[in-house]
Amino acid sequence: MLVVAANWGFTDGTLLAGGPPPRAARGWLRRVRQAAIRSGFGRDGVYRPPAEVDLVLAGDTFDCLVSAAWCGRQRPWHGGLRVAEARRRVLLGCARRAAPLLSGLARIARGGLVAPTADRRGRPSLVTATRVPVRLVLLVGDRDRPLAEAAAEAAARGAVVAPAWSDGVVLVRHGHEFDPACHVDGSSQAAGRPPTLAESMAVDLVGRFAVGLAAAGVPATPIAPLLDALASAAALEMPQMLSTWGTADTGPAAADPALRRGVESAWCRAVDGWLREARACSPDLGLPVSPLESLAAWLASRGAVPPPSALAALLQHGAARLDGGGDTARAVVLGHPEQSAADGAVICLGRRTVRRWSLTSVVSGDGAAAAACVAPAVGSRDPVTIAWSRRDERPEWLQIAGVTAADGPIAAGSAWCVDAA
Repeated sequence: MLVVAANWGFTDGTLLAGGPPPRAARGWLRRVRQAAIRSGFGRDGVYRPPAEVDLVLAGDTFDCLVSAAWCGRQRPWHGGLRVAEARRRVLLGCARRAAPLLSGLARIARGGLVAPTADRRGRPSLVTATRVPVRLVLLVGDRDRPLAEAAAEAAARGAVVAPAWSDGVVLVRHGHEFDPACHVDGSSQAAGRPPTLAESMAVDLVGRFAVGLAAAGVPATPIAPLLDALASAAALEMPQMLSTWGTADTGPAAADPALRRGVESAWCRAVDGWLREARACSPDLGLPVSPLESLAAWLASRGAVPPPSALAALLQHGAARLDGGGDTARAVVLGHPEQSAADGAVICLGRRTVRRWSLTSVVSGDGAAAAACVAPAVGSRDPVTIAWSRRDERPEWLQIAGVTAADGPIAAGSAWCVDAA
């Protein structure tokens, strides 16, 4: 059985409380066990516990960018021992906040997943159980690049840190290389390089915005959901988020016009500060023309005008097919891109700014493999999870939680099964 989850987004808590609450992590671990038991039922109705479980966290398990550690002169993309130690401290802070998830994962990686054995009639036993081996893999995303520097510590806790995972049938990776905002020149080192646009905006825009709000005495509680949304948003989504937050009929902005004005002023100051930093150290976009000036104007407008055409290149993702997938791979799972960037049998678990649960199905040309993406609602801290039972040649859907029949068709013969954590 293969379980893939992406974009937990645990921060170190110094600027914002990113990541799901502890109860969500514990609930997700229970769901994994339940999915493993369900996967034991074959098309013939006979139950046999799964032989093994591959559990892959497909990048951005941690958000190491939005942290108070980068509010001074240091930046996570700088070189040097001091910055390397700062990256390590931020990652440890993120890991402490992710302790309910990580401790549970370490436990099942060491001791396996408990599942009922099969009785003589091919049903789950009520009195005996077995331990299913679990292989835990943490993929490096664009927001938790320091994870690659902590591979030895992860291995000591039963996890493998890698850029990708594959069993020859399914290829899993974060996939941020298809996003121009996360472009890193292949010749650049992991540190001592220009920032990506996503890194620049997370550190010098969202982080600066959070600091500016605190300095202005803006209360943290009513703006926490907005900061969390901005921290995980794409560049062109941010103005609309500000606009939606400020013009909603209900909510803190509607109840307190002074709060709305204070947030808007802090945002404009943050945009100006980000542009100054970006001019001084231009992000590596891999584009022929820099869109920074147009992007700053669009951000400052808070969505009042359509995005200028100069920003169109930021929307152009590369084809979401990986040359390294090989002819034997039936499907590719990417943690970063949205489903709109996918083509063919590609499953994208990237976050989307939707207001309800949505289901999108993509079927390959021969119909042998089907894919689905379940995206959480705006403001939700829950990750997106996909689980695939490999017992049968044509496994069926196991369960889709949080999705109603009205959200989209569920094909009885689909080969993928999704659990939304």
